[in-house]
Order: sequence, then structure tokens, then C-alpha cells
Amino acid sequence: MRKAKKQKLIPDNPAEDIVLPSVTQGTRRPITDEERSMILETAKTHYAGTMVLTMLYCGLRPIEIRRMEWSWIDFENSILTVGKSKTEAGTGRKIPIPPQLKSALIEHKLKGQNDKWIFVRYKNHQLPLDENAFYHAWHNFCREMDIANGATVYRNQITKSTLAPDLESYLLRHTFCTDCQAAGVPLNVAKELMGHSDISVTAKIYTHMIDEVFEQNRKRLAEYANQKEQKAVNE
Repeated sequence: MRKAKKQKLIPDNPAEDIVLPSVTQGTRRPITDEERSMILETAKTHYAGTMVLTMLYCGLRPIEIRRMEWSWIDFENSILTVGKSKTEAGTGRKIPIPPQLKSALIEHKLKGQNDKWIFVRYKNHQLPLDENAFYHAWHNFCREMDIANGATVYRNQITKSTLAPDLESYLLRHTFCTDCQAAGVPLNVAKELMGHSDISVTAKIYTHMIDEVFEQNRKRLAEYANQKEQKAVNE
């Protein structure tokens, strides 16, 4: 438009006064060790703690969290079977429940908030979370975590946050995937656990090798090389 006006092809530039909105970078990252520590500590007392832990330990999408029913949970075998998901690949997938999450879910169930829905609205336990209630719970969780971490508060408002500006709920799902990688879970298995329809989506996360994974594989390679060397010497 600027060039067109300069070349007198148009009398005025209609985009001259447009102000582009500020947006966050659309990249995903795993949470840091410090963020994980803060999340685990806040989850002990916050009303949305079990919800946050479920995202972290099972990699569920926000929409799956909102739809979670007690019928999805097999406490005896420690398995979570996702009901209706965002995608066909996500629906019906089975995810192992680690012991620390199982304990939190059992404690949450004992509260008896709702016989069907696992996570319900803060002020109305008869209704499951909608999108607004989910994000209110997440932001309230982050607020409590931020204050506990030393955020500056003035008149009940946080004026100086200690949290990274890109810390959002979806990072917990991304973290679950990188945790799978760090634990040595094969790519094709991680795809099923994540509910990705295309393995290339999972592969994009796995290609970002974190230091922990690099060190684990370095040790495996060194151990394998040593075994081969010993075998060659003995022969």
C-alpha cells in the first residue's frame, strides 16, 4: 500500500493507521525443572491441582480435561481411557496413570463433588468445566503459583510476575510428550499416547532432543560400544 501511494496508484494508504495486535509466539516448549517444581508444589493445595497434574502426567488436551468422566478411569489397572476427544485418533486411547496421579485422583474422588464429571466448575459442582471455567481455573492456579514464587502484588493485583509470559496450559501436554522421549518411549507408542493422527506431529516434538535424552543415549552408546569391544577381545 505504501509503495502504491508513493507511485500515485492510489490517493491514500487505507492501512496507514492500522495497529497490529501484539501476539505471543506460537511455539511449544516443555516446562522447565523450576516450573515443574512450582506446579507440583501449588498442586498440593489448589482446587485445580488434580486437573493440572492430569494434564502433566497424561498429556490430555484442554477439551479432554473438560470432558473427563470417572468412567474413563480404571483405578485397579491404573489406566485412563479417553472418551470423546478432539480427533478420532485421540478418542479411545489408553494412557497409563502414574502412582502420584492415581493418589491425587483418588483423593479428588473422595471429595464427592460429582458422580459423573471429574472436573467441575468452582461454584457449581453440578456442571462440568466449559472453556471459560477451564481457563479461569488455570489462570487462578498460575496466580497462586506466581504469588508463592514472590510476585509483586498491589491492591490484590499482580504488578510484577515471576512466571514466563508464555506459560500456558498446553505446555503441560508438550511436556508429557518430551517426558515420553526422556523415558525412552518409542516414537510410535508416544504417538498413540498423545492421540496424534499423524506420527510426523509427534516426531516434530521428539526431534527437539533435550539434554537429558542426549545424555541417556550417550551412555547407551558408550555401554554398547564397550560390550562390543569386550566381545571382540574375548573372541
